[in-house]
Amino acid sequence: MGRIHRLRTALSRHHRSAGFGIHSPFAFNFVCNVLGERLPYYGYAVIEATRRVVVEAGMHRLHHAHVISLSNAKMLFRIVNYFAPRHILQFGTNHGVTAVTVLLPSSAAQLCLCEPLLGSRPLASHVLQPYMNRIHVHSDAGSAIAAYCHALQHDQPPFVLVNEITDGNAYKAIEQFLYTILDDKGIIVMRNLNKDKQLKQLWASCERYVHAGQSFTNEKIGIIVATPKLQPERFNLWF
Repeated sequence: MGRIHRLRTALSRHHRSAGFGIHSPFAFNFVCNVLGERLPYYGYAVIEATRRVVVEAGMHRLHHAHVISLSNAKMLFRIVNYFAPRHILQFGTNHGVTAVTVLLPSSAAQLCLCEPLLGSRPLASHVLQPYMNRIHVHSDAGSAIAAYCHALQHDQPPFVLVNEITDGNAYKAIEQFLYTILDDKGIIVMRNLNKDKQLKQLWASCERYVHAGQSFTNEKIGIIVATPKLQPERFNLWF
């Protein structure tokens, strides 16, 4: 059903992804110059090298969440670079690639990482080692959320990346926390919507809840920018 729907809507999504029919200045700029940016960035070489280490090790086959594609990693870099958060909360390592990606845009950024299995993932631990002075690892969602809220500065909007629900018993806690992020002018990026039923459900729940700002999705990745100044809109795109 999901794949068929994506195929049916491919033409309209592709048309909008070029900016056609988008009247919001913020959305037009975000779609064309962030999601659709084609110029190279300095961090791409590091992302490519990090991802290559993981792919060549073949460890991604041992876990249900496949390693992020190079194009999606570059897009994630651009999103983080655009919003420039100083404190980031991430659920799931994606073998370390996404964690490295979100830290690359700023050497001052700090990452609160919820990953209960990091100790049993030597490859991810190896990939993250050069950045561990900026990564604070938590084994459960509750402690990660509490630590992130404590570290978050009031003059910075929250930024949350959800790769997976790392704590199977904490779905509701994560959902309620994301609601507070949406109330606090935050940004949420959610991946693997087409692979994980829980994430698809969580995305739909957040889209229903958000009452200010805009959402952008290709039904695989979703981004919500909960800014009250933005006219509420949902964009189903090709990216």
